[in-house]
Amino acid sequence: MKNKIPPLLKKIFIVTPHLYTIGNSSEEIYLSLIKARKESKKVLFLTPFNIFYLYTRSIQCNTLIKINTQYSISQKNILIILIRILFSFFTLFCRFVDIFLAKFFNKTDTFFRDYAICPRIGISSIYNPYSGSLNEIERLTVKYGWDDAFSKPLNLSNNFSIKHTNNKRIINELGLNSKKYVCLHVRSSETYDDSIESHERNANIENYYSVIKYLIEKKYHVVRMGDSNMPRANKIKGLLDYAHSENNNQYNDQCLIANCSFYIGMTSGIHPMAWLFEKDMIIVNNPAWLYSSPKPFDVDLFKVIYDKRTQKRLRVSDWITNHHGGAHFTDLLEERYLTIENTSEEILLCVKNYLNKDTISSTQSKEIQSIIRSSALKFAKLNQHISINTLYRFYLVAYLSKGKLDKSFYEKNF
Repeated sequence: MKNKIPPLLKKIFIVTPHLYTIGNSSEEIYLSLIKARKESKKVLFLTPFNIFYLYTRSIQCNTLIKINTQYSISQKNILIILIRILFSFFTLFCRFVDIFLAKFFNKTDTFFRDYAICPRIGISSIYNPYSGSLNEIERLTVKYGWDDAFSKPLNLSNNFSIKHTNNKRIINELGLNSKKYVCLHVRSSETYDDSIESHERNANIENYYSVIKYLIEKKYHVVRMGDSNMPRANKIKGLLDYAHSENNNQYNDQCLIANCSFYIGMTSGIHPMAWLFEKDMIIVNNPAWLYSSPKPFDVDLFKVIYDKRTQKRLRVSDWITNHHGGAHFTDLLEERYLTIENTSEEILLCVKNYLNKDTISSTQSKEIQSIIRSSALKFAKLNQHISINTLYRFYLVAYLSKGKLDKSFYEKNF
């Protein structure tokens, strides 16, 4: 007789979000909650406690998994706390084994290293819910009904309403009480070592000062997000350099993004947190077409790709369709390609178009969306050496694109 799964366990699935990158963990938490709602289940976010985590980076999602939702199991549950303690000891044991093997035998065991540093429990069930083969990736993604699943908001930002005393105190301490503001994040080479991370994902904050001043003229405050390794921003009345604030912490990041009017950033760091809180996003200096705008009112402004072989700038449609080596995903950008940052004028015009609701037509958006989806499918089938779960993630994120390029950029570069 086959063992039957208890009815309660059929209503629960476990996910361990990416432990040391806030972007990946935000994306995985959001998709897990969408999946839980769609399947009438609850998700248990299982992570070790930070004190047990022997790694150079701390756990980035510990505050995110505490967000109260009807689709997740509370982290305050005594049983869950005990389970997390046991899981913490297990990951700590794996870390000791990993260090022992490396030090005395000069070898690495994938199992112990993965569970010591970044266990990926349940991730495949998010991106590949039917456990289908790569040849079925398009049909199964459509079958799952992701578009319908995202049609109704989760409204997680309500957890950070300034009606709550603690959140109001945070906003007031930052000088933003009763003020509308925009969160701005510009990825910096000072934060990330370009020999490890891809330099094309960085940008120069100097090109953002025109739009910062414009937003301030429009009665917005601007909150510069990030970390203290970034260069300090110029002192401008109405600009809060939160990256260098003593109040900079994970919870405050969430509170700020959850209450902002909209978000301006890049496809790096905290940008998926703005997606998690379902904020309008203006993705500036985007070097990766696969991370195009995932919501109807988002706007993309791509970096321009320069092909050193032909000594020409690529049209966006050509880049997406024919030059996959010019898109960072699992490998760094091929040396053949250079990325050209958006100019100060392009960024300013993009934000003006957004505020004035001056957009490309729905027909144009669908054309871009169609190109992105077909190109993502082509990329997946040409790169079957990559794990199927990684390719499903790639395809899903591209599939969710709404193709909302900035109107001026579209007219000039598409």
